Amino acid sequence: MKPIMKPIKNRTDIHLIIIYLLTLTVFSGCGVEYKFNRAKNLEKDGRYEESIKIYKEIADRYPLNVHVPESLYCAGRIYQQKLKNYTQSQDLFSELLNRFPAADKWKELAVLGIFNSPNYFPLFDENLWVEGDSQSYGKNMRVERNCKKISGQKYLISNKYYAGEKIVTTVSRYYTKKDYKLHEFNSADDKESTILLDFPFYKGKTWTTLRDGQKTRFTIVDSSVSVKVHAGKFDNCLKIREENLSFPSAYKYKYYAPELGYILTTVASVKEPAERRHSELLSSKVIPE
Repeated sequence: MKPIMKPIKNRTDIHLIIIYLLTLTVFSGCGVEYKFNRAKNLEKDGRYEESIKIYKEIADRYPLNVHVPESLYCAGRIYQQKLKNYTQSQDLFSELLNRFPAADKWKELAVLGIFNSPNYFPLFDENLWVEGDSQSYGKNMRVERNCKKISGQKYLISNKYYAGEKIVTTVSRYYTKKDYKLHEFNSADDKESTILLDFPFYKGKTWTTLRDGQKTRFTIVDSSVSVKVHAGKFDNCLKIREENLSFPSAYKYKYYAPELGYILTTVASVKEPAERRHSELLSSKVIPE
């Protein structure tokens, strides 16, 4: 026997139902707004685990709410920048991309967040790295690298080369992170870039790019190596070999430390495969993105 549906008797009943549904919507929205602001305040106070819990609750319980993309991003950013839990940050940024592929602002930030988990080349205003020759620890030669934001995700790094205390030359390079890659440009208007880093980072990965008009091959030799330089000891570093394909008998290695950038350059050749230290990080002042 089918259940008997009672008809709505008059317009008053309809109005009451509409008011009821609108009330539910308003209170639901107010609830999310309160939770979102609460999560923001907890994050500011450094109570990161509590903040993440609320951000995740918003994303799970209110899937269509306007705050969901930002909640996923904020939770991922805390894991990335504060807790250094890169597996969790990548998972949340990936969830944001999958659930909101048309949200351009959050899509760009999520891609950047994945690339920066961990961040092997932090770009931020006033970041400073001091690099010196490994033989004299900078007494003979050193380079001061200063970072400055130009616009959007484009940054300028000015490299001042010193011989002793005398400035020899200054070389400018421009950088941007896009499509899971770190691009280096020789000038602000240059359309051709050298791809220095290409995500995902795993042992054995190779890519070919142009450097100064010549084909160059990059290979990730190791994705979790420990390195000791003048500035300290660093774990979980990337080791990348760079080979100019026009001169395949010689190559160099660069070591990148998480949340710091490259910290060591060595050289080697087919005839002399043992690495020889060329230059290394002496000191730094780095603010993560």
